[in-house]
Amino acid sequence: MLDVTFPDGNSLAVIPTIKKIQPNLKILIFSGHDEDIYAMRYLQAGVNGYLHKLSTEDEIKAAISDVITFGRYFSRNIQEKITNNYIFKKPQNPLEQLSNRELEISRLMVEGYGNIEICAALDLQKSTVSTYKNRIFEKLQIEHISELIHLFNLYKEV
Repeated sequence: MLDVTFPDGNSLAVIPTIKKIQPNLKILIFSGHDEDIYAMRYLQAGVNGYLHKLSTEDEIKAAISDVITFGRYFSRNIQEKITNNYIFKKPQNPLEQLSNRELEISRLMVEGYGNIEICAALDLQKSTVSTYKNRIFEKLQIEHISELIHLFNLYKEV
């Protein structure tokens, strides 16, 4: 079991490394982050399941059992999301359109970081952060950070 965030690390970035070292290792993400936004990203990165920390004890047992027995676990919500994405090919949550880096930068902007602070935190050039910010605003069809904050609040991402 692996959490989405941990000190001095980003589990999304570490998953390919883990899988390279032990390709048959089963990884179940156990996180407080919104399943609607993060689960598909982690599944695409190679994890075997995603479970929210507010899940019931029975759900936790079922998830662990499914990963061990079948090699994967999808909550009913994620099963519906996979089906909807497959059938309609359109994300329901606008934040799902963002790449992992765009989501990371968006989260920092929502938390009040300015461009220079984001540059320092992520070791990026100022022009790179500006480019990401423009892409984020364009993809989400917004013009101000207040609208980004509203989207994060609306989709329970803060």
